Amino acid sequence: MAHVLLSTKVLVLATGGRLEPVLGKIAEENGWSILEVETLPQAVKHIQFNMPRMFIVQVTEPVSRALQLTSTLRSHLPHVPLLAVALCDDHNIELSVRRTGAYYYFPDLADPDRLAQLVEALLKQP
Repeated sequence: MAHVLLSTKVLVLATGGRLEPVLGKIAEENGWSILEVETLPQAVKHIQFNMPRMFIVQVTEPVSRALQLTSTLRSHLPHVPLLAVALCDDHNIELSVRRTGAYYYFPDLADPDRLAQLVEALLKQP
């Protein structure tokens, strides 16, 4: 089921209803909102009422869920930056998420500080 933390400046979306603990910790430390959803319609319904300045989509197996979410977000909200975060560095996953609309790709969570710095830099862009 969905739950949200703090603000919606940055919204971390986890499909399959489960956020990876490392990404959850990074989100909490940086005050990002978290939405764990089982289905794409749940995500869309929530986003209609809580428009963030940036999306972070967690990419886990099955990758198709994250790709559907990325594609839907991009088609409905083309102006909102979208960062896909994978749990491993995989060139095929990167190509897939970029093809479906992710502006940015973060290959793994080995360096949590780097992810936080990237998000802050992206939020400062006009």
